[in-house]
Amino acid sequence: MSRTHTRVVPLVLTAILAISVAAPTPAEAKPGGRPVHDRISTPITADPGTAPGRQVATLPLGDATRAQLRAQRTLKAKLKVSARVEVGSAATFKTKGSKATRGLRSIKLSFGDGAKTRGHKLTLTRKHSYAKPGIYLAKLVVKDQTGKKAVAKKNVQVVDRAAPPNGFGALPPDPAQDVAANPDAAPGAGAGSPASVDLRGSTVPVQNQGQVNSCVSWTTAYAMMGWYYRQKYGQSAAFAPMYVYSQTYKGLDAYGNPNGSYATDALNVLKTQGVDTASHYGAGWAMTWNVQPNASQRANAANYRISGSDTIFRYSGSLGGATVGTTATDIEALKQRLASNNPVAIAFRVRTDFAGYNTGWYNGSGALTGGLHEMLAVGYDATGLYIQNSWGTGHGVSGYVYMTWAAVQRDLYEAMFAHGLVTSGGGGGGDAVKPTITSFSKQFGVGYIANNAQAPMTFTWGGTDNVGVTKYVLYYRTGASDWYELAIADNATSATYNLAFNNSYEFAVAAYDAAGNLSNWALSGLFTPANYQESVASYTAGWTAYDSANYMNGRLYETGTANAYMQVQVTATNFGLVSTKGSGAGRAYVYLDGAYQFTIDAYDASTSYRHVVAWMNFGSSSTHTIRVVNEGTSGRPYFDIDSILLS
Repeated sequence: MSRTHTRVVPLVLTAILAISVAAPTPAEAKPGGRPVHDRISTPITADPGTAPGRQVATLPLGDATRAQLRAQRTLKAKLKVSARVEVGSAATFKTKGSKATRGLRSIKLSFGDGAKTRGHKLTLTRKHSYAKPGIYLAKLVVKDQTGKKAVAKKNVQVVDRAAPPNGFGALPPDPAQDVAANPDAAPGAGAGSPASVDLRGSTVPVQNQGQVNSCVSWTTAYAMMGWYYRQKYGQSAAFAPMYVYSQTYKGLDAYGNPNGSYATDALNVLKTQGVDTASHYGAGWAMTWNVQPNASQRANAANYRISGSDTIFRYSGSLGGATVGTTATDIEALKQRLASNNPVAIAFRVRTDFAGYNTGWYNGSGALTGGLHEMLAVGYDATGLYIQNSWGTGHGVSGYVYMTWAAVQRDLYEAMFAHGLVTSGGGGGGDAVKPTITSFSKQFGVGYIANNAQAPMTFTWGGTDNVGVTKYVLYYRTGASDWYELAIADNATSATYNLAFNNSYEFAVAAYDAAGNLSNWALSGLFTPANYQESVASYTAGWTAYDSANYMNGRLYETGTANAYMQVQVTATNFGLVSTKGSGAGRAYVYLDGAYQFTIDAYDASTSYRHVVAWMNFGSSSTHTIRVVNEGTSGRPYFDIDSILLS
């Protein structure tokens, strides 16, 4: 194996006994090892480069990692951007701090949605709006007169609060924190219900019912049915409220407008007929109240039915009283139903101040208007109810109403719930059995190339179903941020991604079957990949340290001595070993807690660096002693220890 590195010093650590190892045995004695405690603080002195190896998708690097990489270069690309904006609002991009000490040739900024801009100065300020929600990777490329280029990348999260991502995603906003909490104790507190419940994660986008008095149908046929569908199948579906309202409205008012309807009638249609989807129902799905469904629409509606409904409570007195008299028992029953994963259709008395409500908690201090309004309760906490409305995102808090318990006691008139979807026809295909994820694991990606900033992590999963799994879906998030879907083939059972060191990640996988049933999500749990320089381990005589920009963190240890070994104690879930491959590289034996595990062969016809050559998964975070023993292979006796990876 040809050597381009600089020899530094022969390495002999006397802290560990130079035990002679003739050959690997199944039960080797376990000598003491120096534990890995602290993150390596050695400065990064080498550019990660583009070492050969299999291609692997790259997740965005963390800001700290980018800063480390940029600091190494005389040519710098520096990009600042608004990290989170709403659809239609402009994000600001700034390139101040970029450098090209040998003269600027070009600077190009890509916004991640296909739009680009160029400039002739290092300092640019640009504004850009995004038409759709998502996460966009903005990219800045600075090139100097020698042709060398520097790249900076930033994620821009674009949100539509009325339309969170399918499956996982951002919840609608909570009420403003500067609003004083309701001084009254929450009715029913301590009576057995949880302190809080939040079902907003499966709500569908808020819509506007317009001038048609169809709040009952929007609440039950659109919001409630949409919630149950998304909860069951992991994806949004828009249902047509006019399918139900056209059959349930109670005549016309004095101006020829359709009057309202009753929740009992709407829920009965959803049980006996179902509801058509908006896409199938056609252009009149949201507003055309005076046209009855045709045969085709009725046939499709049969695929989306509820199994039944029940009333939690209904007030029987006059609408004009000081309070409808909702009791602590009533509210406790409402809480229990929400805690059982059922959104609740509620009718409440409308007050004059409700139309202007747009922030914080609504306490209902205006005069009564004499009418009722239907909405969907989707959670609660100690202050009050979380409610999805149908007056568009301009009303309330992005379309949601946060109603204090005091207002609930005064004005909540009726509460009803559905029993869930019937799995039949196109919606469920007659199959009610959802798939099961049978395995989900991760390991450092053997055969891939690591660098100073990130390491490859391979995720593998499997599932089963009574009629067969048709599709897997894979999501990830960083830290406690929102979840985002990763593009994988429907039948994929593994994927490899480069993950930035010292960034926290969590992955999740689920399966669909042919009937559209979605399995429970399998979670990786939060983990943080870390890169430890090889010097954290202990070595016997015969190892030499070499410095080169080709190596992880600029240095590796090598031996050509048979039976020389490295030993390290780690506390982790996953272990990975990085080494050099080449024509002079031989084999090494790997032991875990004194027991032989497998043999590494680092041979390759040409020399290449930073290969992940071994991995171990311990199942959970635990402490282990790992020993790597050089075989001293005939004709190719060398073996390198370049880096130790943990997560």
